[in-house]
Amino acid sequence: MIVRDGAAAGLVGFAAIALFFVAADALNGRPFLYTPALLGGALFYGVTAPSEVAVSLAPVLAYTAAHLFAFLLIGVVAAGLAAVASRHRHVWYLGVNLFLLLITHASGVVMTLTESLQGVVSAWLVAWATLAAAVAMAFYLLWANPPIRRELREREYRDS
Repeated sequence: MIVRDGAAAGLVGFAAIALFFVAADALNGRPFLYTPALLGGALFYGVTAPSEVAVSLAPVLAYTAAHLFAFLLIGVVAAGLAAVASRHRHVWYLGVNLFLLLITHASGVVMTLTESLQGVVSAWLVAWATLAAAVAMAFYLLWANPPIRRELREREYRDS
């Protein structure tokens, strides 16, 4: 259950960030798959300047594979935290904070590894894309874990 829910949550997060970057590229007049080509080139092929980027299959696939693996891993960790929170209601807040810590550190790794490309892939772009992925994953995990939804509803009614 944890691995299945985690893989699904990871795919949701992966898709959210991928769609966010596709939309950002389109809005900025960049070629389709420019950002994954840029990040893949920087991470795996030594690209240090946007002028060196060529949208081609190798860097796009390399970055996509690394990105997918990272999100599957984050998804499994998040699903594990959600499973613990669904059994032990008092730890859901800790689970949320650990998830946010994990996802922001993953963004920090991307920003650190692509520091020379900050003019194209800004920290704000990565932050908003990460937020979109985190929210999408959280909604999926809430949907997949009825005990957590029930606990949150009960808390809402008690607090109001």
